[in-house]
Amino acid sequence: PHLPYQGNASQLARCVGIKNAQRRGFCSTMVGLDDMIGRVRVELAAQGLLGNSLIVFAGDNGCATDGCDQGGLRGHKGTPYEGGTRVPMIVSWPGRVPQGATYGQPVSLMDIYPTVLDAVGGPRSASHDLDGVSLLPALRGSPALPHDNLFFSTRPGQASIKSGPWKLYQFRGRYELYDLRDDLGEQRNLVRLRPDVVAALAPRIRAWLAGMQPRAK
Repeated sequence: PHLPYQGNASQLARCVGIKNAQRRGFCSTMVGLDDMIGRVRVELAAQGLLGNSLIVFAGDNGCATDGCDQGGLRGHKGTPYEGGTRVPMIVSWPGRVPQGATYGQPVSLMDIYPTVLDAVGGPRSASHDLDGVSLLPALRGSPALPHDNLFFSTRPGQASIKSGPWKLYQFRGRYELYDLRDDLGEQRNLVRLRPDVVAALAPRIRAWLAGMQPRAK
């Protein structure tokens, strides 16, 4: 949810136990969002379309205010840290995707379009170069990882790569390195301890940035 938080009286009443006003407003907005998604699903079911509907629900970035809980992640909306980029994603496709399963590998919001394209059997030409990949194989149990590396950038001169357990950040030539296996809060910068990892991942960031289209002026 984005500011302003505008839950109605009924939604606010369901969050009355939360003392902090900002968190209570955030809660009411989430309740309203949940209600509206529920109405869409009910209507799809009423029309017999739910089994033919791929629904993807995800956050687009981390929290921008103190109204939500980052769960110990560092950073927030607009930052490259996990608190700004690690968000939940839920995929629902009754009869096509297993219910109640949890997928623990990182994916990207850019994967949604290729996934939908794959689901509907849409054509793809050789020149149709996509940044994302279809997640349908992973959702159906394929052991192959969707991505070897994931890249992020929130502003010029700043980028990061997530490769296996490692997350390397580049800030205009300065680097930070974290092992997300035991430091999800990104508190221990391992740049000096693991120069081998920096040497392996830094060129991948530079190559990725070199392939980006220039910003419009």
